[in-house]
Amino acid sequence: MATSLHPLKLYKGRKSVPEASLIIVGEILPTRFWVDKVGSWKSSFGSLRNAKFTISLGEPRDEEFAKDWANAVGRINGAIVHIGGARDEKTRNCIHMENDSTQIRLSTPIFEPLEPGAIVMDEVIQRWQVDAEHQQALNALKRTHKICPLRVFDIDDRPIGVMNMPALMKGALAEVHFSIRHWAIYRPDQPAQHSFSCTLNQICLLKRPPPAVQNPYKTTRTLYHPLLVQETSTADANSSRSHT
Repeated sequence: MATSLHPLKLYKGRKSVPEASLIIVGEILPTRFWVDKVGSWKSSFGSLRNAKFTISLGEPRDEEFAKDWANAVGRINGAIVHIGGARDEKTRNCIHMENDSTQIRLSTPIFEPLEPGAIVMDEVIQRWQVDAEHQQALNALKRTHKICPLRVFDIDDRPIGVMNMPALMKGALAEVHFSIRHWAIYRPDQPAQHSFSCTLNQICLLKRPPPAVQNPYKTTRTLYHPLLVQETSTADANSSRSHT
């Protein structure tokens, strides 16, 4: 369900424009799911300070929410067409078609600059866990940036910690609060190139993911222990003694 879709104005140049605030209910997909460490960042993206948490949202399995999903996606696409005209290969959009299903890709920055003149470093970034190959890049940010934790709330409204996010989020039905941002880049004698991104604000789980289906072929094998059989003569002797 999408609400409060604010009109966007088109500005010339590389300036961002006012955000469109929406709420949509969908299923958090297990693919393109990066909510810890350095998120979806790769060294080709530039500095680690550009790293983002990223998730993909798909159509919910619940029939009622599925109807709202189609309506919400239609409204978002309508706003995009209204602002940037018909979509083409140059339009960068946060809504994608994959395997005949609509997906929304959402992200939010992991790092944020400290306030000017700040003398206290962020405690969270000091304890933030990354792979060894990224540790040096993280150390370079510890005096200048802070972590912006992903705001995720469980079905009882309690915040979910980073360590528990994958197990609780993948496949869950969730109410996702996000903003749409639009950029228009103008070059001489060329049509404007439009870019739209969806920025995560918070996630509220409505229904936990279904339990994982166990693969019947992946059973626990026990070690083979051969049965120890006594020699015939000994067994017969014991048998005879038992009847005397």
